Amino acid sequence: MRCALPLLCAASAAAWQPATLPRVVRTASPLRPSPRLPHPPVLSTSSALPSPPLASPEPRTPSPPLPSPLRSAALLLLPALLPALALASAGATEHLHLGQKIALWFSRTGLPNWAVLALISMVPAVELRGGVPVGNWMGLNPWLTLLICVLGNMLPIAPTLLALRSDFVKSLAKPLLLRAEKKLAGLPTGQSRTLALALFVGIPAPGTGAWTGAIIAYLLDMPFGSAMAAIFAGVVLAGLIMTVLTLAGKTGALIALAALIAAGVSAIGSAAKKETD
Repeated sequence: MRCALPLLCAASAAAWQPATLPRVVRTASPLRPSPRLPHPPVLSTSSALPSPPLASPEPRTPSPPLPSPLRSAALLLLPALLPALALASAGATEHLHLGQKIALWFSRTGLPNWAVLALISMVPAVELRGGVPVGNWMGLNPWLTLLICVLGNMLPIAPTLLALRSDFVKSLAKPLLLRAEKKLAGLPTGQSRTLALALFVGIPAPGTGAWTGAIIAYLLDMPFGSAMAAIFAGVVLAGLIMTVLTLAGKTGALIALAALIAAGVSAIGSAAKKETD
């Protein structure tokens, strides 16, 4: 009995032990490479279009400087180019006449209104007949405007008359001057010619003015004093007509212009009769 008891205990203990499970060893599966997108074909330099060979720049020879006579002529022509510069700098949408555009161009320099007005009166093709309306547009006094425009218009006339008598200008414009002299040969001489020049300068029409009057005075071989007096009288006459035009309107200006033309024609006729007698 005593020998059988330990055997029973050992058998019962063996019966209560849990059954051991077999160990499962998991091996990691090998990594599969992910599918790669095919690379775009690389164009070789041999398959590309051939580039044209670069032409070497041609050596440029510096242009020779202008001779002094041509530079002098360029300086004389500079005032005539100012209207073109003003038109190029002004906007295309602005409804302004040439004198106003030149005034805006000059005003960018910070000059006062009276200086701008005097400069406008010096410019060929504008002169006093364009300066007087600009002075009215600026709000200046009409008679002050007239004074400034007359002085500005007359300022370049004396140098122009002296320059036209130089041999250099004569050689440049010799064909033109000879042709113009033939056309002006039939004009009267003496006092009537002076009055005719004053009346020509005084009519504010296209093609007239102090600059044109200076050229005509040179072609007619007028003395310097007579030419300056005739041109000054014409400039004052044109200034009065333009002042009346700005103050009294077109009707009053036309009446004043007709009266002045009639007086000038009668004066020229009387002077011509005195010379013939």
